[in-house]
Amino acid sequence: MKWNGMGEIKTVHHLTELARLNAGIPMVDSAILFGASEEIALQSFSEKSAGQRKVVQPDAAYQHIHFIPLSDFGVRQLRILTVPNWKERILDALFLPETRSYGIGRFEYDACVEGGYVFSHLDGDLNRLIRFKETIEYIPGPFEVLCFPHQVEFLREYLEGRAVIKTIGLEAIEQALEIKEADTFE
Repeated sequence: MKWNGMGEIKTVHHLTELARLNAGIPMVDSAILFGASEEIALQSFSEKSAGQRKVVQPDAAYQHIHFIPLSDFGVRQLRILTVPNWKERILDALFLPETRSYGIGRFEYDACVEGGYVFSHLDGDLNRLIRFKETIEYIPGPFEVLCFPHQVEFLREYLEGRAVIKTIGLEAIEQALEIKEADTFE
C-alpha cells in the first residue's frame, strides 16, 4: 500500500456519513491499520504512488491511525482498543491527574512528570508519534516514551535516541482495564 491521501479522504467522508446516519456518531477521526511491522506502515505514509507527487499528509484523513501488528501481541492490543474509554482509563491508571496534559499541552504528550514530558505509545497511534517526533526535534526535553515491549525496537530506531523509552507489560494494562483472559480474541 502506498499512502496517496485523496482516496483515504473520500473514504473517511463516506464512513463519517454512514456513522452519523446509522449510529449517531458525529465524526470518524480514527482508523486501525493492521500490518507486519510499524516500519512498513510508516514507510507507506512517506512513499507516493507511482506517477504521483505526495501532496497529503497521513493525518489529513484520520487524526489517529492505530497500528496493530499481525501477532499475538496485536490481538491483545486490539482487545484493549475495544474497551469503552480505554485511552482515558489507561492514562488515569498511569499518571496522577495533576501531571496529565489532557490534550491541551503545547504538543503531543500525555503527562509531565518531574520536568520530563511523557508520551504514551500504548495505543500504537502512528500519527501522534509522527507529530511527537517532529516537535521534540525543536524543543528542549527531557522526553520519555511509554510503550509495550514489542514496540521498543521500532521506537528506538524511529526516535533516533531523542527520548528515553520505558516499557509496561500488556498484562498490567489488561489488569487496569479489567480484561480477563477469557475476554481476549482467539
